[in-house]
Amino acid sequence: MLRFTAFVDKREKLAVYKEFAIEAVVWVIPVAVLLGLAFMITA
Repeated sequence: MLRFTAFVDKREKLAVYKEFAIEAVVWVIPVAVLLGLAFMITA
């Protein structure tokens, strides 16, 4: 039983990390695009 709960914890942690990674990508892409545009405009 203990092993099973550890497995669930690991899966939940993975899910949280995956969610965080998706969130990070969603935030990074528009920021990168805006910075790229600003850099191109000012260059």
